[in-house]
Amino acid sequence: MRLRHPPEPAPTIPQTSRQSFTESFNVELITPLYGGGIKAGHPDIELPFRAAAIRGQLRFWWRLLNRDSYPDSTDLFRKESSIFGGMANNSGATASRVFIWVTDIRANEPKTCATYETKDGKPKGPNWNKLPGYALFPGQGQPKEGKAPAKILFPPASFRLHVAINGDDAQVVWDADILPALRWWASFGGLGARTRRGLGSIRISNLHAVTQEDILKKTGFIMVPRTELSDPQAAWVQAIDKLSRFRQGAGTARRGGNPPGRSYWPEPDSIRDITGCHLRTAGKTHTPVHLAIQSFPRAAFGLPIITQFKDGPRPTTPPAGRTSLDPGQTILYPEVSGRCQ
Repeated sequence: MRLRHPPEPAPTIPQTSRQSFTESFNVELITPLYGGGIKAGHPDIELPFRAAAIRGQLRFWWRLLNRDSYPDSTDLFRKESSIFGGMANNSGATASRVFIWVTDIRANEPKTCATYETKDGKPKGPNWNKLPGYALFPGQGQPKEGKAPAKILFPPASFRLHVAINGDDAQVVWDADILPALRWWASFGGLGARTRRGLGSIRISNLHAVTQEDILKKTGFIMVPRTELSDPQAAWVQAIDKLSRFRQGAGTARRGGNPPGRSYWPEPDSIRDITGCHLRTAGKTHTPVHLAIQSFPRAAFGLPIITQFKDGPRPTTPPAGRTSLDPGQTILYPEVSGRCQ
């Protein structure tokens, strides 16, 4: 189909009738960005920083910050829709009062960061070139699988972020709703995929980061800063290494060995106990033995959690033989009012 070209370019700044508040910020990418484009695992070369993605992040953080103020989910969504737009009631769609656009994008072309070492002519796994594989393993598609290795957008990269709000109370909405969401997103979120692993972290100039007092007031938790590093990427690598050792480290979270043995966390044995499935072979057995069986402490880190057992059934495994293997893929969901959500 032949594309039609408009006679003149689209405006870079949204034109609205009641644009009562406008603010702009310089945003800098400080850790590698993974994903975020139309192709999974690859940044968009033409538009690596999308206004729609930033808008979605602000909605997400607004929802987290205001859930205690609106215990009923219907009221929460109605308030959210009155700010960001949506279908909050039977009267039809509500227009957004918040407009977001980006300008002055500066970024290098994304590049592949995973090279593959070989042994006997076969790929044995990716080398992430000093980047933490615990954060990037979803992008490790191997050449033999016909997958293109993941591409990463590396700092330095930056853009200019513009936010406009309509309405007579635009300043109130900015102070009470948009600015807090922006601060929390800049402090703990990011752009692209796997932001909870520190990818796509940003720094916004002239914007105060979330403080320890803010965290204590909102969550009840105390954030204890440890070693201070001036290089954001070095700090990210150090944090991911600690998280990896805490959750999967041999001798810490798993039995030692090569490869590491069974987990010291109770979730795998809890799933084995609930499903009645565990590995039974002449060489090894995975009988549930954990003392804290049927408990899931890592749910505190966020849900849902997908668990895939290495020794679980394959698509061709006959049903009669599946109980002699570890369980198939399971997903742990939160329970709300007696129902899984």
